[in-house]
Amino acid sequence: MLVQTMTNLERCNALFEDQPKIKIFAEKNIKRVVRDIKKAGHYPAWRWLEYTHVESRNQYLVCYCVMSAQDIEKPLIDYVSFMPSLGGRIVVKWGTWLYPDRGDECVCTRVIAYYTPHFFDMYRERIWCQANLSYYELLARYFSRNRETLPLELNDDIKEDYTKYGEFANYAFRVQDGICFTRQWREGDINTIRDRNSSFISVVFYNTIVNEGLLKDKQKIAIDKESFNYFKALFNNLILNNNSIAKN
Repeated sequence: MLVQTMTNLERCNALFEDQPKIKIFAEKNIKRVVRDIKKAGHYPAWRWLEYTHVESRNQYLVCYCVMSAQDIEKPLIDYVSFMPSLGGRIVVKWGTWLYPDRGDECVCTRVIAYYTPHFFDMYRERIWCQANLSYYELLARYFSRNRETLPLELNDDIKEDYTKYGEFANYAFRVQDGICFTRQWREGDINTIRDRNSSFISVVFYNTIVNEGLLKDKQKIAIDKESFNYFKALFNNLILNNNSIAKN
C-alpha cells in the first residue's frame, strides 16, 4: 500500500523539478564510474549511485550501463526515485507518453509509474534466476534493458492463469525481458490535456513481471497478435499524419 503525502500529479511535477540537479550529479560522476568499469573489464556492466536532492530531500538512484567496451565512454544513464510504503520502498519512475486524442491524433501527457518490491523479487527470480543480485543492481538492469514498452490489451487468452502473476492487473506491457502485468488508470480532467498546466496524468502500478517462457503457447500467440495489432495501428497513424502534413 502506498503512503501518499501528495497527489500523483504533484509527485510527478516535483520529480520533474528535481531533474536538472539529478542530471548534473549524473554527469559529474561519469568519469569515476567509467574508471571503475574499465578496471573490472566485464561487459555488460552496471553501476549505480545514491543521490538525495538538497532542497526537496527526494531520494534517487542514478544508474549507469555500458553494454560493450566500445560504449565505455558513453554509458546509458537513467534514474528512479523512491517513496515509502507499508510493504517496503516503492520505486517511482516518471515521464511523458503519447495519449490518443481526437481520433488519430496523439498528445504528449505526463505519466507516473510505481514498482513494488514484489515486482523486483520476481524480476530476480523469473528473469535472472540469480539469488545473489542486489536490489540496486536489479533496478539498474531493469531500467537499462527495458527502455521501450509495448502496451497490450489483457484479452481472455492472455489472462489465462494470469492470477499467478497479478490477479488485480488490468493491463500489460511487453518489454525486452518479459511481460509486465500492471494496473493503470487516469486522473484529472481529460479536457485539459492540451493545456500546458493540465491536471491530467496517467498512473501505472507495476504488479509483477513474467518470463515469456513461463506462459502457455495460447498466451504467447495472443500476445504476438496484440503486438502486431499495436504496430499496425501505429503505422496507420503515422501514414495518416504524414498525409495530413503533405496536404497542408
